[in-house]
Amino acid sequence: SLVLEWATASEENFDRFIIEQQNDHAFVTTGEVKGNGASNRKIVYTWIIDNTANGTHYFRLKAIDLDGQYEYSPVIVGKVTIN
Repeated sequence: SLVLEWATASEENFDRFIIEQQNDHAFVTTGEVKGNGASNRKIVYTWIIDNTANGTHYFRLKAIDLDGQYEYSPVIVGKVTIN
């Protein structure tokens, strides 16, 4: 398994995160995490990806507001080594 963890310092008019994983040169949706809408405190989010093969994996987060506007995070690199 691979665990992605990220945090927001605050949220305003926020709906959700879409987790995307790179697959053959394109990013595809692998999950979704509901946001808290509005918050003035740090919120930590976690997403667990099961059955991940050995190797390096690339992810990004698509943060979507309630009005449909969105932005992407920088690419996140995860490495899996199964012994």
